Amino acid sequence: MWIVVHQDTGEIVSGPVADEPTAGDNEEVVRAALGYPDRLTWSPDLRGFVDIERPRYTFNAWVDLFPLEEQVAIVTATMADPMAKLIYDRAQSASGSIDPADPRTLEGLGYLVGKGWVSQATYDRIAAL
Repeated sequence: MWIVVHQDTGEIVSGPVADEPTAGDNEEVVRAALGYPDRLTWSPDLRGFVDIERPRYTFNAWVDLFPLEEQVAIVTATMADPMAKLIYDRAQSASGSIDPADPRTLEGLGYLVGKGWVSQATYDRIAAL
């Protein structure tokens, strides 16, 4: 698959298409990159896609993003709420690669907010990382 992007901005001009298209002025023909534009960004200097550097957290660093009261609320919830336990266990097993922008992370945080164990302010702060 191919796409045509603007040489300076990386904005998709056309595509994706199966047959290699012809580039116009200030355009570049490139192979479609899996994840663009969510996980990749266009580098005009390199004339190609590069990974977006997003923060990733170890489990302990992740837990430290929550105020102590919310940490206690989450741990307490894991004793009675299977969904809270699942969210906690998955975060623990993903140690070293917790991505705050991952939809699964945000869904889990949203659940904890909905139950009142995490504040909306904490959710917003983490979602903006």
